[in-house]
Amino acid sequence: MARLPEFGARLPEGPGELLGPGRRSGILSAAARLFKDRGYAITTMDDLAAQIGLGKSSLYHYFRSKEEILAEIHEEFIELLIGHAEARSGRPASAAARLLGLIEDMVTFSARYPGHARTFFVPSRELPAVVRATVEERREHYLQIVEQAVVDGLADGEFAGVAPRMTARSIVGACSWVHDSALPPTQAADVAHALWHATVDGIAARP
Repeated sequence: MARLPEFGARLPEGPGELLGPGRRSGILSAAARLFKDRGYAITTMDDLAAQIGLGKSSLYHYFRSKEEILAEIHEEFIELLIGHAEARSGRPASAAARLLGLIEDMVTFSARYPGHARTFFVPSRELPAVVRATVEERREHYLQIVEQAVVDGLADGEFAGVAPRMTARSIVGACSWVHDSALPPTQAADVAHALWHATVDGIAARP
């Protein structure tokens, strides 16, 4: 078994930190929950206004459409992931430790903010065309961060015999179930460590 590295970072209070406190971030959080519980396709702006306790005209003051709301929910979550990943980039750490941090982020934030996480993990083909290109661009950027950790591990001799792109996709996919699992956030670290062990033990270089 690979030994768990000492690695971690402060977790922000939530996606709302990215926009600051206020009505706009509250709308996004409520919409994320409603999209997850009812489904994005059948949820209307009327539904959102009723859920939030706003008049429909007041809701349109903040957002022009539910597509715009969906895009900002995704932006909040993906920027949370990218921000954490990039903050670690200047710290000395092994490739295995960096992968642990990435997995911890995906699992922990998915458990804390399942509505936001669903917009990240849902296949892009299911997203409205108007937001699809932007979503795919940011997802690709994050996937490249995960892939680079695998590439560096191969270069350093930590890992062996794997395709970086496929491995990165497998790691992200392995975390994709958490937002639908009702996983208590207090158990997120244990789940992340288990996924990390399963990944790193499988790709570690052998003597």
